[in-house]
Amino acid sequence: MGEKAIADAHNIGVKYLRVAATGFAPITYGQRGDLDLWRSDARSYWAIIDEMMSDLAANEVKIIPSFVWNLRQFPSMMGEEVSDLIKNPESKSYRMLIKYVQEFVKRYKGHPALMFYELGNELNLKADVDNEARCQPRRAACTAKDNFSTDDLILFTSRLAGLIKGLDSAHAISSGYSAPRPSAQHLRLRPEWFDSKSMLEADTVEEFQTYLLDTHANVDIISAHLYPFEGQRFGSKDPVEFLSVLKAATDRIKKPLFVGEFGQVNVLTLKPGSYPERIMSKIVELHVPYSAAWVWEFYQGNPYTTYDTKPDSFNLEPGYTDRLIEKLKQANSELGNPVPTPMGADTTVPRLVLTWPIECTQLKVKQKIYAVASDDRGKVSRVEFWLDSSKLKADDAPPYEFDLSTNSLAKGDHEIIAKAVDLAGNQSEWKTTVFVEQPSPGSFCASATRQH
Repeated sequence: MGEKAIADAHNIGVKYLRVAATGFAPITYGQRGDLDLWRSDARSYWAIIDEMMSDLAANEVKIIPSFVWNLRQFPSMMGEEVSDLIKNPESKSYRMLIKYVQEFVKRYKGHPALMFYELGNELNLKADVDNEARCQPRRAACTAKDNFSTDDLILFTSRLAGLIKGLDSAHAISSGYSAPRPSAQHLRLRPEWFDSKSMLEADTVEEFQTYLLDTHANVDIISAHLYPFEGQRFGSKDPVEFLSVLKAATDRIKKPLFVGEFGQVNVLTLKPGSYPERIMSKIVELHVPYSAAWVWEFYQGNPYTTYDTKPDSFNLEPGYTDRLIEKLKQANSELGNPVPTPMGADTTVPRLVLTWPIECTQLKVKQKIYAVASDDRGKVSRVEFWLDSSKLKADDAPPYEFDLSTNSLAKGDHEIIAKAVDLAGNQSEWKTTVFVEQPSPGSFCASATRQH
């Protein structure tokens, strides 16, 4: 699925992907985490990241790795609080973070797929607000939360950016911040835990610029995430116009702007003239140096269904959001990013992944079968589902899925086959061996099941 997502991005002229390098989990103490493999078997972990970097380079797509996607991740791993990570360079959380960053930078600073570094994701939105009070009474989901100020965050940014620069002076660094809160500078002067009214006092353009300048003093690229609710700023009711104010401020500061996220919830229901389309037009008009739509081929809850959680509802994916994808291609073209144009006869097979069930799964009585598919020319004609030698169903649009009843199936191994066919008739297939009740004697699945 990762290889497919990277290749699909290349097809529409995408030059880089912003990636949560460290993952997200855990969010509280004692949970499994996305860096567990790195901590237990670093060689195997980096081998997986090596594969991703190779796939990116092969598709001429670069990576913007973000190192602190979830502020609670490292504190939760180490049994500490967020303030330990931010304020104390000798804390276990911070030492664990810099260990990861050092290994990443040393390994990939010369890699052709590296675009620039990002310190974290929207860290500024947690500064100066009363995180402790908002989590009362303290529950499991509220552990590893603590208060810190914007000035604490500036020092943290300085330390982490300095570490990266000491290892790699050739690549730029972005903050990864969201657009500042409408009251960011007021909160900085009077944090919410001192004065809750600070949250209600809107900054002037000059205060906004001061906050932006100070919080990005130690990085090369100014970051902001822009969504429709950014409206009602500085007298304008149109959230798109906020980008003009933002771009003017970054021009005065003389640092490039990275619109690290833009998007809108429920992309499947968007009509022409929606916020994502208008913000893309404004990005082109202002010639913003870097920008990234949120989010690409995203599966939050499991690897086989999307658009079933709130984060998924922003998802851009071929077959689902083709109109918005065409707008992305148009924006890339207008910004001078060539969009690959396949020439000649279409002889390339579609990309296909049978996402569920996986190899050697014991089928349920009622079993869901899922696949994802795309094509370099933009359209998949259909995806067919087969069981052994029998065709079960053909879908001509995503989601590609089938409800299989196994009541009448013989005990033992069976083969599920997904076949994707494009408009030119090119075909690819994916085969997965599964079993009913128990694997066939002597089969691969019998051996794999015993080992498991």
